[in-house]
Amino acid sequence: MASAARARGTLNPNLVGKELARILNAAAARLRALGRSVLTPEILLLTFVESPQANAHRMLQQLIAGRGHRWERFGEEIAALARERVAPDVEFDWVADDNRRVPLSDELLIVLDEALTLARAREEVYLGTEHVLVGMTDQRVAVARLLERYGITLHAVQDMLSTFSAARDTTTTDYVALAKQGEITPVYFRERLLRDLIGLLTLKTNR
Repeated sequence: MASAARARGTLNPNLVGKELARILNAAAARLRALGRSVLTPEILLLTFVESPQANAHRMLQQLIAGRGHRWERFGEEIAALARERVAPDVEFDWVADDNRRVPLSDELLIVLDEALTLARAREEVYLGTEHVLVGMTDQRVAVARLLERYGITLHAVQDMLSTFSAARDTTTTDYVALAKQGEITPVYFRERLLRDLIGLLTLKTNR
């Protein structure tokens, strides 16, 4: 008897913040424009570079400028890598807003897993581009080497993330308004977070 068909894994949309969801959808369009079928960290990083509204874009700009590097040169290098990189389909997808399934590469799953670890440590239930940028510094991911050449290391990004968070930590901040606008990450109890995270990177399950 033939074995039961296995379902493709799916990134849990309930754990993806609005900002990251917009960027993932933009990355899916960029993927098609490049004639590729699997979303890689390189294409997602290129989308960060091309998306001024993303937290990761602002972090990258500050880090690169602070180290005396040229933003334009960084963009050119990541664009070249995005065009060149081809990755296999590991049967795990993001479902874009047009309901297309967008295959994610094995390295992008590593990035998301690291982003998930960071969110868990910060007791944040929604993933944002800032979490994903931290995940891209993991040395198991090829794009980390480019980031490191520009001084964008794990510690540098984590320090910048702390600064980003501290900038909003004022008594005049309207957290309710920010949450309604999707500009702040909701915080839930650790137990609920851990329970919900189980579904994020669960690989293929039997139908």
